[in-house]
Amino acid sequence: VGITDAQASAITANSEKVGITDAQASAITANSEKVGITDAQASAITANSEKVGITDAQASAITANSEKVGITDAQASAITANSEKVGITDAQASAITANSEKVGITDAQASAITANTAKLGLADISGLGTPLREDGTGSVVDALKEHPEDLELVANSSITGQTGSKRFTLGNLWQAIITAGLEDMDTGGFVDAADYTGSTYGVAGDFNDDGEVSTADLLEFLTLFGATFEGDNGAFQPADVYFDRPNPSSADGDYMEWYEETQAQFQTINESEDVYSVSPAGVSINIYEDDETPSNTVEFLSGSNPQYPISAWTMKTLKVSSYGQNFLYYIANTSKVDARVFAEVKLLDSDDNVLETHLPQIGILNVVTAGTGFRGFSDIAGTNVFTLPIDMSDPDIAKIRVRMGVEPINGEDGYISVALTDYRFTLGSSA
Repeated sequence: VGITDAQASAITANSEKVGITDAQASAITANSEKVGITDAQASAITANSEKVGITDAQASAITANSEKVGITDAQASAITANSEKVGITDAQASAITANSEKVGITDAQASAITANTAKLGLADISGLGTPLREDGTGSVVDALKEHPEDLELVANSSITGQTGSKRFTLGNLWQAIITAGLEDMDTGGFVDAADYTGSTYGVAGDFNDDGEVSTADLLEFLTLFGATFEGDNGAFQPADVYFDRPNPSSADGDYMEWYEETQAQFQTINESEDVYSVSPAGVSINIYEDDETPSNTVEFLSGSNPQYPISAWTMKTLKVSSYGQNFLYYIANTSKVDARVFAEVKLLDSDDNVLETHLPQIGILNVVTAGTGFRGFSDIAGTNVFTLPIDMSDPDIAKIRVRMGVEPINGEDGYISVALTDYRFTLGSSA
């Protein structure tokens, strides 16, 4: 019949269906009772139909929000308060006003600039007119002495490892001057640096023993520098040589004699005949007699205290003066012979090299009548103390040699003999 048995059975079985199964028919029946949605969906739709697009809470929020004008009350108040400002606070406005009175610098800065224009770079401090003392008195020198730690100097250093500009105070400079000077004098054998070292702290140059070398020590040094150390305890007290002997006789060899000659001769010195000397710690005195070299000479040189070498006497003076009744005794066979009385002074260095020779005149002996005569020192010199006009400030002067001489000053034939007695040489440190 064109189909197989199986296909025929299947067609038979299928013809008994009415298009759907029982289950499908039941399902269709059940579904016909719905109106397109489930009960739950219908209820939800019903509930939802009562809303107007938003919830009650949202509607309330919208209602509440409609009373605002875009900002809160606090924000509105803040805006109102801020509208009274012109962009800055009152304090800022005051600061701007105060600042507008300045011209870029403060009054103090302007004054400092004005004061600074009076300086000329590195001006000579001795030419400054304004004192540097805090109280406005005194001189620039006073300020240098009294405030050395407050005054700074600048030096260009080439010291290895310390190159460039370096600052130091005047106090540092004073310390260097004092200590370096002591070291040099100690090395030269003039002083023992230990004698100038503070006993408490052991600092060299600490004259006031306060533990440091400062202006105070320099002031002590400057106070003493150039001073005259005379008196009972002074190292530079006068050194004297006295010639105190009676009028000579023709036999004792003390005469200087001329027979028609006019060459100068020097007074004989015999130390055993009443010659006295006073030698303070700073001076030694050598006396050379007639048969010694240099003959008939008094020599002043550094004494037993090496701290006070004779070269340290910056105000040395040499004087000749009277010591007794008579100074000059003469015998002449003519009234036509006059003589010049003088001193020979030689200034020597430490190696006995003559630096200078001076022949200052003490006075003139006028022989009024032939015979024997006497003259006092003031009769010849016009004074009882005659200061020889010689500058002896040279620090190289280590020895001073002096002797007295007489020289006839006219060529008249005749004979004259002269002896000088009772006088003294004095080496002092003041006029």
